[in-house]
Amino acid sequence: MIAYKSFDYDLLYSFFKENDKIFTRPLSDSLKDQNTTLSEWCQKICSKSTIAYELFDKELKGLVIGYTDNLPCDGGGYITIVATS
Repeated sequence: MIAYKSFDYDLLYSFFKENDKIFTRPLSDSLKDQNTTLSEWCQKICSKSTIAYELFDKELKGLVIGYTDNLPCDGGGYITIVATS
């Protein structure tokens, strides 16, 4: 698994578009409630998160998205998404 602070938008967008229904509640429904689009959300994730991911044959197979900046001094982190296809 590799972790990146800046992630490829197209790879992330394609993964979530193809796997929208893997979540207990589809991601597209959750984003509608937040008045944002998948594109806007992926742009935010790519620019503000740390992403650990696994590729197989150049295809994204799984990832962990978290925030590691601006957190309490205890060195903690905040994981927002764990997903596999």
